[in-house]
Amino acid sequence: MFFNNCITKRKFSSKQKLKIPTLKIFQSKLILELIKAKLYLGLPLSTWNSKVKYGIEGIRNNFCVIDIRKTAEDLTLALGVASKISRQKKVIVRKRRKKKLLSLKKSEILFVGFPETEQKNLKLLYKAKKHHYVNEEFWINGLLTNGSSFVTYRNNFLKNYSKQSETDKEIFFQHFEGILNLNRKPDLVFIYNHSKGIEIFKEANSLRIPVISFLNTSDDPTLVDYPVLGNFNSKDAGSLYYKLIRRFLK
Repeated sequence: MFFNNCITKRKFSSKQKLKIPTLKIFQSKLILELIKAKLYLGLPLSTWNSKVKYGIEGIRNNFCVIDIRKTAEDLTLALGVASKISRQKKVIVRKRRKKKLLSLKKSEILFVGFPETEQKNLKLLYKAKKHHYVNEEFWINGLLTNGSSFVTYRNNFLKNYSKQSETDKEIFFQHFEGILNLNRKPDLVFIYNHSKGIEIFKEANSLRIPVISFLNTSDDPTLVDYPVLGNFNSKDAGSLYYKLIRRFLK
């Protein structure tokens, strides 16, 4: 675990609801954007998970139709949570040589996965806002739950960078380019594709890190703090996601 001797003084309640200015107007516009991006198109009924029935409008041609109003409501809450956490600063207590050192740190979000069409833009955005990202395809199990080992490995690799082979450098940056500055457990994990991020979700859950996750009708929303049901695989959905994250992320 990252820095077992770190104590977070301020905590965020996952049940806390956020007030967003002109909420109804925002949600009305968001619903139109979600319809345009066809986020209401679920997967075949034969694959559905009964636990997502709360967000199902109906069935058409043996495919699930997602209630886009519920998606808009959940997405608004999730974006509000991400925005609030990204604005927070935390007092961190670290013990060194029997002394307690206090420092004020910006809260950090770990983003997992990307829409393919916006990957480059999102990486630049996350870096500019000093958050972290990782491609779920290159995830290494234990990265969160055994974070101190990762920090040691990362520091040793960079210390001896000139001695590393080009192949090792390429593999290293494929896996870790977005988390080179991740030195403690993140304050929020945001998963773009839940079915591809199951292991990451399990690690975040075991560390009691709040999770926002986009799910489709075959996924299990159980234990996700902020599930958002919708089909986020289209090009338009990726563009909408980038626009919303750019607006809300601090």
